[in-house]
Amino acid sequence: MVPLKFHRDKFSYLDKEFIYQARAKKNWQLGNTESTDYLPQMNYFFNTKNQDRIGCYYKLSETSNYNYSILYLFRADNSGRIHESPIEFKRFGLYVFYTGVAFLCIEIHYNQIEDMAAIINPGQLGSSVKLSYHQKETDFNAIILDLMENTIIQPYFDVSTTLDISSKEALEPILANACIINIAEINGLLTDAKMCKDYAYNLRRMNVLDSSNNKDCIDDDSYIFPKLSQTIEWCISIYDQVIAIVHDSSSDLDSYMDDEFKNRLMLTVLALYQKYSCLDFYNELYAIRVKEDAKENYSSLYDRIIDFITVGSISTEEISNWASDKLYFDRLMDSFGIRN
Repeated sequence: MVPLKFHRDKFSYLDKEFIYQARAKKNWQLGNTESTDYLPQMNYFFNTKNQDRIGCYYKLSETSNYNYSILYLFRADNSGRIHESPIEFKRFGLYVFYTGVAFLCIEIHYNQIEDMAAIINPGQLGSSVKLSYHQKETDFNAIILDLMENTIIQPYFDVSTTLDISSKEALEPILANACIINIAEINGLLTDAKMCKDYAYNLRRMNVLDSSNNKDCIDDDSYIFPKLSQTIEWCISIYDQVIAIVHDSSSDLDSYMDDEFKNRLMLTVLALYQKYSCLDFYNELYAIRVKEDAKENYSSLYDRIIDFITVGSISTEEISNWASDKLYFDRLMDSFGIRN
């Protein structure tokens, strides 16, 4: 999930201008966020017929001319040997919110955790590995820039940085600000809670799942297990910018990923939306304090903050009737430092 920004006054025009241009290029189209797992007001938040909606969701059309599909990653191990691994870009989504924040979501399938850690590891700037696409060498920053340029995102949205995005080097902050939901399949049911925590902890740290770890670093408060279940079919660990999910392989992976991309991803983006909206409010407040016309600007900002608190913010009780969804969203809010 890559954070983007745009001018908040253009939100009401996105459905017309952005979609018109996207359809002409066979790129983005309005996506469906309705789910029976969530309370009715959750579906109301993204309903385009609702004048008070907080956001909208777009998905990259299957007929889009832009499709990386299979790429190949070249990574050197500790001994200097070069390993070639396939990396698959499955689908793209774009969540846009009225406060001027947006999130580009990319589903990536990979075989080894070292590959993902080499491509994008939250908190690290840049990547030393190279990707090959159609026999051309590229990197993750170039992929994001190319995606934004060729699917008309860039004229409407910018990366969440003050740097110029015309250069690849300026896109490095994307790697530091991106949030990851990392999902791993485990053979067999996860009946051992301790094993689940070890796996989720390693996945969160971008380590091999069965590697030894520092048990003192495992915080019980960061783990979520299913409720009212005799067996542990999944476990979630949340810490800062990484959400790690381990689940048993008894369910169909494609179907499972469809549900995760539609449901779990949306909950994560909703928490991120509140985090980045609050950060923008804070930055505007700081800027107003050093201006002479602070009183007038402060009044306008105050009205927007009140509107966000009363209409735009989302509480845990509005999410779902499922206890696991509520707990997941609650832990996200804590991890991102946001409280209603």
